[in-house]
Amino acid sequence: MPMVTMRDGTAVFVRVLGRGQPVLMLHGFALDSRHWLPLIAPYLNSYRFIMPDFRGHGRSGTGDLHRSRVLDTLCDDVDDILDFLKIEKVLLCAYSMGAMVGLEYALRRQQERVERYLHMELSPCFHHAEDWAHGFNPQLVEQARVLVDLWEQKSAAAGASYRTLIQEMVRQAFPQRWVMQMVDVLPVRLLDPILPDPAFTHEIFSFLLESNFDVRSRVPHFQIPGLIMSGRQSRYFPWEGSDWLHQNWEKSEHLIFDHSGHGLMYSEPIKFRKAFQCFLTGALDRVREIRTSRNWLRLRTAG
Repeated sequence: MPMVTMRDGTAVFVRVLGRGQPVLMLHGFALDSRHWLPLIAPYLNSYRFIMPDFRGHGRSGTGDLHRSRVLDTLCDDVDDILDFLKIEKVLLCAYSMGAMVGLEYALRRQQERVERYLHMELSPCFHHAEDWAHGFNPQLVEQARVLVDLWEQKSAAAGASYRTLIQEMVRQAFPQRWVMQMVDVLPVRLLDPILPDPAFTHEIFSFLLESNFDVRSRVPHFQIPGLIMSGRQSRYFPWEGSDWLHQNWEKSEHLIFDHSGHGLMYSEPIKFRKAFQCFLTGALDRVREIRTSRNWLRLRTAG
């Protein structure tokens, strides 16, 4: 489990487990490499999992970031990690914020360094627009905008605003009423261990608010096979955005988790495990045979 030095000198923690074909796993915002551990455990004898903590998360440093280059920097980090480990090509799996990096990296480095790509819970266009109704949750976008303004004003209220935003993101990740009620009664300070470094959050939020993330024009040029997973009840990104990605990515399959929101791997773990195995083995057409399994977090949803 090495600390890998990026080209700008920043130390990034990389968790490496298993043996066999290399699989690169990119986690979501406010998570870290530990998020993957229960999901990869059954496959450690056949696959070597490379799981970095993104900058500003887990044990990794942040380094000097500039909002216009945040995405470029994170893609460069992926190259630096693979170069350090002397890995030429990987199966790439990415979730949420990690899927923003994963999708961009796969588009840039397809065939050269990515054999197959698993994309989870991210729209190919971040913001809503006149021609796009499948962007990120407008309520969370507005909260992020307020937080960035407070940071730039050096306001003492920024810390409380940051915790409130993360609390709301956790609430919105699952459609089940009891999950939201549980989050509401927990002291906000309990969220502190999962808060990413504010410097990283400031820059990536600023990038998304100012520059957007929109790869729609490049998706039809995808030439590698892939699997897309989305939650039908996601309050982060409407599942229709993932379906657009599928319709415009010729070699893809799209699996919708009917009883899940953003945290689909926890809401329907049996279904996720079956689909993940199909991805790892390259049997992508088999995902069409996977039916909805009993929802571990119960089927009752809010509203």
